[in-house]
Amino acid sequence: MKKIADADRSAMEAILADHATFVVATVDQAVPWLTAMYMGYEFDDGVPTFYCAQHLGSRAAQNAGASPAVAVFVGEQQPTRWLQIAASAELLPELGHAHAKAVLIGNAPQAAAYIQLAIDQSGGVTYLAIQPTRIEIRDLASSPPVFATVDLTI
Repeated sequence: MKKIADADRSAMEAILADHATFVVATVDQAVPWLTAMYMGYEFDDGVPTFYCAQHLGSRAAQNAGASPAVAVFVGEQQPTRWLQIAASAELLPELGHAHAKAVLIGNAPQAAAYIQLAIDQSGGVTYLAIQPTRIEIRDLASSPPVFATVDLTI
C-alpha cells in the first residue's frame, strides 16, 4: 500500500483532529445504510486505519461482515473541510478488540459511554477496522484551498 505524502497527511490530520465521529456507508444486497459512529484512528507507516464500535446485531456491522466495501465521510454538515474515503471494513476478531477500543476511546472519549450502553443493551460490541483505498481531502477554508486525492491502492 502506498504512503501518504506529508502535506496530504498534515491536511488530513488537521481535519481529523476536529472530529470524534464519522459517517460510514455500508451496503448489503444493493441496500445502502448510513451510520454515524465515534471514530478512532492511527497512522502506521503513513497510512491511516480507522476504528469504530457497533452494538452486536447492528445493521452496519452485519453489512460490513457481508460486504466489506464502505464509504466514510468526516466533516461538518456545512461542507468547508472534509474527508471522503473509499475503504474496506473488517469485523475484528476478539483478539483485536482491546486495541481498537483503546484507539477509539483515545480519539473519542465519549465512545466509552456508547460502548457500555451497547454491552448493557445488546450484550456486547463488535469493532470494525477500516482501511482506506482512496482519500479525498477538501479544505476550502485554508489558503490556498486543499483539493487533494490520495490513491492507496498498489
